[in-house]
Amino acid sequence: MTTATPAPGPKDRGLYVIAAFKLTGMLLLSTVGLGAMHLVDADAVATVSGWIDAVGADVKGDFVREVLAKVAGIPRQRFEEVGFGAFAYAAILLVQGIGLLRQQRWAEWLTVVVTSSFVPLECWELAKGFTLPKVALLVVNLTIVWYLVRHLRARQAAR
Repeated sequence: MTTATPAPGPKDRGLYVIAAFKLTGMLLLSTVGLGAMHLVDADAVATVSGWIDAVGADVKGDFVREVLAKVAGIPRQRFEEVGFGAFAYAAILLVQGIGLLRQQRWAEWLTVVVTSSFVPLECWELAKGFTLPKVALLVVNLTIVWYLVRHLRARQAAR
C-alpha cells in the first residue's frame, strides 16, 4: 500500500533545505574560483604556502609537501580553467538555489537535470576509489533528485 504524497504547500521545507545546500555549494565554488584566479598571477607555491601557514597546518608534514609539489606542477592556464569552471558551476548553483527558494517549477526541473547528470561521474569516482565523502555526496545527490521528482509528481497530481 502506498501513501499519497500531499500536494506541495506554500512553505516546502525540503525545497529550502535543497536551496541552502545549493547556495552553500555556490559559496564554496566561488571561493575555489577566486583562489584559482588569484594563483594565475601569483607565485602559486608561495601563495599556497602562505595559506597553509595562515591555517596553521604542519608545513613539514607529508600532506603539505604533496600539495605544494602538485601546485608547483600545475601550469598557470590550468588555474585559469579551474577558476572559470568553478565560477560557471557556481552560477548554475546560484540560479538553482534562488529558483528553489522562490519555489519555481523550472528550478526544480533544472536541479533534477543538473544534479542527476553528475551521478554517473560520482559512480565513476567511486569505482576508482571508495571514500566516505564520495559516498556521502552520491547519497545526498540521489536524495535531492528523489525528493524533487516526488515533489514534481505531487504537484502534477494536485493539478
